[in-house]
Amino acid sequence: MLKDMSVDDWHSILDLNLIGIHQVIRAALGVLSPGAIVAALSSEGVSQARTALGGYVVSKIALERMLEAWRTEHPELRFSCVAVGATQPTEFGHSFDMALLGQALDDWAKRGLAQAEFMLTDDVAVFLTEMYGSALRLPGIGVEHVLLRSPSAVATEHAITDLTAGL
Repeated sequence: MLKDMSVDDWHSILDLNLIGIHQVIRAALGVLSPGAIVAALSSEGVSQARTALGGYVVSKIALERMLEAWRTEHPELRFSCVAVGATQPTEFGHSFDMALLGQALDDWAKRGLAQAEFMLTDDVAVFLTEMYGSALRLPGIGVEHVLLRSPSAVATEHAITDLTAGL
């Protein structure tokens, strides 16, 4: 929860989700060909914040704005942001207190923000590989923002209990 985030927590999440990606892009600039695609993963949570993910969502919002700035400064490259919904398997729940995670997932279900089924991580990777492979063959196409979300129904509180059992 935001009220529990320390300065060190903020530094850690911004170092990982913003500064680290910035440093990778900076390091790659000299070897990227014109028309290259630089893609970074964001979160569907950017469009609507979720309980217990405030710091994470703030870092992803900053990431998305940073990609826009890179795009402005380097129009010869194609910067792409992929907002990803719930995937499985994932390490998402490993750093959560299980009671807090259960409370958060229940809240997400009540607010219509949780899908009943997660996407498979491998399926997301295959989709992105194929999509960006096609985009590389079509240099006149920019893929600036993509949202990947499970097509399943919105989860109910009962379904959330089943999901948390698997984390």
